[in-house]
Amino acid sequence: MTGANVLDETDTAFWSNMGINVPSGFDTTDPRLIYDPTVGRWFALQIDYTSAADQPNRFLLAISANSDPTGTWKGVTI
Repeated sequence: MTGANVLDETDTAFWSNMGINVPSGFDTTDPRLIYDPTVGRWFALQIDYTSAADQPNRFLLAISANSDPTGTWKGVTI
């Protein structure tokens, strides 16, 4: 490992690439990225939110298809 930056994209672009659209007026917060060597997968978690009281926030969860974090991911919202 060299510690070199291999991918640079915004949070919104990351989720959008998986078909998860962060609604207009929402922000994302609390990003977490964890690698589990026992299964060879990356796990990403983030929350989208807005200050509007009538709009619920969501948990955004993504799992990489393999150990390459620049490869394919599958995302869901909860």
